[in-house]
Amino acid sequence: MQRQNPNLPFLVTLFFFTWVNSIYSQSSQETPTQKAYQHAASLYHQSMQKQAFLYSGSEYIPQTNNLRGSPYYRDWVNENGSITYDSIPFTDVRMRYNIVKDELIVERVNHYGYSELVQLNKAKVNAFRIQNHAFIHYPADRWANLKGGFYQPLYQGQVLLLKKIMKQPQQEFDKDKVTTYFKEKEQYFLIKDGEAYLIKNKGSLLKLFPDEKKDMNKFAKTEGLRFKRNKEETIIKLLQWYEQR
Repeated sequence: MQRQNPNLPFLVTLFFFTWVNSIYSQSSQETPTQKAYQHAASLYHQSMQKQAFLYSGSEYIPQTNNLRGSPYYRDWVNENGSITYDSIPFTDVRMRYNIVKDELIVERVNHYGYSELVQLNKAKVNAFRIQNHAFIHYPADRWANLKGGFYQPLYQGQVLLLKKIMKQPQQEFDKDKVTTYFKEKEQYFLIKDGEAYLIKNKGSLLKLFPDEKKDMNKFAKTEGLRFKRNKEETIIKLLQWYEQR
């Protein structure tokens, strides 16, 4: 069910008094109360212009039939987060991240006071944050061998480690019914010397540091680091060792 904007009654009242006061001010000197209302109205209009800029994408209608799981990050919930859109920061924005399509969806309140979903122009989304998890949009021409899209930066020093979350839709057939479910996987990319390298295992990481390969391998064994057990933690700790050695 769509939810009505809880601030709508206040905004209607605000504009009513602002309108009345604007008429009154034409025939008498402006009072402090009128100035306060006009200031509030000015701030509201500025806010609405900024919000209209953010919510100018296309309407988004989610697919809900015959699904098991969801195509989104953290399932179906719209969560409050922050966005940098066309280099302009926005806070307290309700959003969801469609991992399958690699698109950011935001919730806006229409002129009737009801919520609807809007798919933003991905090319203008610089970055966003949900539940303290940051995502940055990197264009396809940023580094060699890296597909454009949203990535999570995990480590940055002399090199940069990026994480890519993916959900691949799969279909399951049962008589006359087709159910779509989602298989999630993660990929890790190391950005070194202007090029992106897919890190599949420890060997693919160590070969990028040939001079330190032996010592890095020794450190991994000493610390009990296991790629199959915790790939993300292992990569980060090896990179930290590399840059602090």
